[in-house]
Amino acid sequence: HAISDDILIVAGDNLFDLSLREFLAFAAGRPSIVSHDVKDRGLAKLYGIVSINAAGRITSFEEKPAEPASTLASTCIYFFPRKTIPAISEYIAQGNPTDKSGHFIQWLSEKTAVYSMVTEKPWFDIGSKEQLEEVRRWKQSS
Repeated sequence: HAISDDILIVAGDNLFDLSLREFLAFAAGRPSIVSHDVKDRGLAKLYGIVSINAAGRITSFEEKPAEPASTLASTCIYFFPRKTIPAISEYIAQGNPTDKSGHFIQWLSEKTAVYSMVTEKPWFDIGSKEQLEEVRRWKQSS
């Protein structure tokens, strides 16, 4: 089936306190992601790491770097307007890796403007036991 509408993608291992309406307003029809400062270089090695300019445009994206340039992590909350959909097929047809979504974001941001909304609101990747424990501590303190 052909996709003919905008796409909002939210990874199933995300736990967050961000308004998706707020994110969609930020995106305003542009390819966009949500990022969050994890404030820990060790933890940053587990994520796609983003650099952005003053306008929020992604200037670099590196999936799970051994030496993270920053701690600004992609949360795997993405918005792709319908005009971006053909790029997904192009990316796959070129034989690019499809196992980590960040590889597509990196590729796309090198071809066109992709923006990142930085959220300060709580965000957790609960794909690991350690992060799930962090969520439990956070909930107990709030």
